[in-house]
Amino acid sequence: WALIACDVGQGDGLVADNGNGHVVVIDAGPDPEPMRACLDRIGATAVDLVVLTHYHADHVGGLSAVLERPVAEIRASPVLEPPVEATRVARLAAAAKVPVGELRAGQRLAVGSVTADVWWPERRIDAGSVPNNGSVVLTMHVRGTTILLAGDIEREAAGQVLHESQLDPQRWGHIDVLKVAHHG
Repeated sequence: WALIACDVGQGDGLVADNGNGHVVVIDAGPDPEPMRACLDRIGATAVDLVVLTHYHADHVGGLSAVLERPVAEIRASPVLEPPVEATRVARLAAAAKVPVGELRAGQRLAVGSVTADVWWPERRIDAGSVPNNGSVVLTMHVRGTTILLAGDIEREAAGQVLHESQLDPQRWGHIDVLKVAHHG
């Protein structure tokens, strides 16, 4: 397998395989138990990276279950809204001694065999839902499969991402799988 969408109910909780029990987690759903069960079921022993697309509870509420395993790093949206959840994530990470960094358009990640290109956020959008439009959008490359992860971007941010993709379509390359924005 390359990517699993965990059954977390409302929200997103995805896991990319990085080999030998190591994984990359993208969002953690609203509650710890479904995320814990998913990670247990696939035999995840270490988390090389956690990507939090944005700070809504249905994407970060299950983070405590992810942090029960060794986690190397958390990277998240620079839009720290809603502040209650952003603060909770910072507290959980600090307690687990896991560094937290930001993800912005133009960054490239390489974690073991998993690589990713970050396409959004490039700037803050105050229209629509600020946290949703501040979602991290990235293409993740896992075992020869390219997955476009669209967070919860709304019309305003989606328009910007689409515009960027049309400026240089070859830079985006071929997309094999789309994780539709805002849970479809």
